[in-house]
Amino acid sequence: MDPGNKQASTGIGKLVEKYGFLADRALKKEDEKNARIYIERGLRIRPDDTSLLARLTHLDELEAARLAPPPPPEPVELPQPKPEPKPVVNTSLQLLESLE
Repeated sequence: MDPGNKQASTGIGKLVEKYGFLADRALKKEDEKNARIYIERGLRIRPDDTSLLARLTHLDELEAARLAPPPPPEPVELPQPKPEPKPVVNTSLQLLESLE
């Protein structure tokens, strides 16, 4: 493309914007696969487009969050069992004294 051709540059800009719009619409529908396709097509036309690069980063973050293992569960503190009272053991002498 001739860098001085304003009409071509404007057309490319509009096309890149359209791919960004399509990617946003796909993301709203939770269609990450097509969103990525639209972003990559736009980046083939204009590889340094900051808007598309930002969308790609966002999409990568969404995918990483979805694929990440879930966090471990919070530790649960189990109630401690109450100690059982010791049984009363009467000695023979105590038994004899209780009979008096």
